[in-house]
Amino acid sequence: MLSSNERICALDENFVSKKRTVFQIENSTKLLYKINYKVYNKNGKELYQCEKGKFCDVIHDNVIFEYEKKNHFTSIDLIIQKSNSSYKVIFKKKFGNSIDIVLSNEALNETANLKMKGHFLKNNFEIYNQDNSSLLCSFKKNGIFSKMYTIEVEKGVDSVLMMMIVFILINMIQRTRTAAASSAAAA
Repeated sequence: MLSSNERICALDENFVSKKRTVFQIENSTKLLYKINYKVYNKNGKELYQCEKGKFCDVIHDNVIFEYEKKNHFTSIDLIIQKSNSSYKVIFKKKFGNSIDIVLSNEALNETANLKMKGHFLKNNFEIYNQDNSSLLCSFKKNGIFSKMYTIEVEKGVDSVLMMMIVFILINMIQRTRTAAASSAAAA
């Protein structure tokens, strides 16, 4: 999953970026626990859609993988089913603005640990490998009231996997902000 030269591929070699790639995503989620996104290239062409437990290639009209998201009190489990393989991604909220991400493929006995760091007020977030030496992906909201985000996936990284990770992270960030706003309003 994570090799010595920091390539990360979990789903398919075809999704590993050969150069730094920029995507625009539209968050169409109306409920905090739902996932509903559209992914566009830098020219505005829709590439992927993610909703109702499926991540789809819009251009080729096929399902890339199916997924299940399980919410827990301080974490989220994401189970990705692709062909005959299953991947589990665990997101653990840490103190402050940090989230640990554990990718695992039990069948291949492979694990990779990632970290998300962010600036919640600035809406800028970054995903690094475990020791923070390599940036794998960054994402930011395109304005305080915008539904659009920009994702930049670094060279050698599975872009589809990173998009799915970002979708879950956005969901976690939205839930954290809503909880904080509710707490502030109740005080």
